[in-house]
Amino acid sequence: MRIKKFLLLPTLIVIVACNNNKPINPNNIVDEDAKAQSTFNEDKFIPPAPTNNMNTFNSSFPGITSYYWVGMFGDVNKISVKIQEMNDDKTVKGFSVAAGQIRPFSGTFTTQDNKAFSFEVKEPGDDKYDGSFQFTITNKTLKGTWKPFDASKTTAKTYTLLPRIFKYDANVGGDEYAVTNGSKKLLRDEDVNNFRKEDLRYMRSEIYARHGYAFKMKDIRRKFDYVKWYMPVSTDVRKDLTTVEKKNIQLINRYEKYAKEYYDDYGR
Repeated sequence: MRIKKFLLLPTLIVIVACNNNKPINPNNIVDEDAKAQSTFNEDKFIPPAPTNNMNTFNSSFPGITSYYWVGMFGDVNKISVKIQEMNDDKTVKGFSVAAGQIRPFSGTFTTQDNKAFSFEVKEPGDDKYDGSFQFTITNKTLKGTWKPFDASKTTAKTYTLLPRIFKYDANVGGDEYAVTNGSKKLLRDEDVNNFRKEDLRYMRSEIYARHGYAFKMKDIRRKFDYVKWYMPVSTDVRKDLTTVEKKNIQLINRYEKYAKEYYDDYGR
């Protein structure tokens, strides 16, 4: 049984065969509020106007801090930006998820009539690819630039991100294969034994992608970054895998045992 080759434009974001690297611990950064929400219409989203007793956004205000802001980071990776805190003293904290890493940032913001917001934030600087973000949020769009601290390591990036809610969905993906995807049913040997190693690798990676896994391997990233449903939000989803998914990953791995080893690299 052969499948048609999965084709996408070369990219971004967020690839590795998930089982070929040990996921990085994201320091238990979890957006429980976002996970609890089941529906979100991106086209209708507009940050609500502030009330009389709230002159600035803060960490409990849902207009900006409730969402991941997601899109292409230059032409290299898909990125998810999470703004966690916006405080009365105009300080801001958050993190980004891209290319297999979660990087915290902090800085300040300004506002124009609580309708347009400008941010200046920096990453810690303890990673060779760290840098600074400058972006604005107006209506439903986050737009800006990112500059590396060390220009010899990587290049500056531009990005336009839209607000999204992450929610695991076992039904997304799986269209490239004649068998049901590995998150919906327990696969049998006959379901996978005629696939090429490359296809098995993608099938296995797709299970992790449904949970928002941020891949390090560039070739896998390029297969998911332009897929609309995919959002990189975590670097360790092992605890989120279902029993069926774990068993299917073990089965697929057995048929991949002679697969080529890929170098696990990160880079913006």
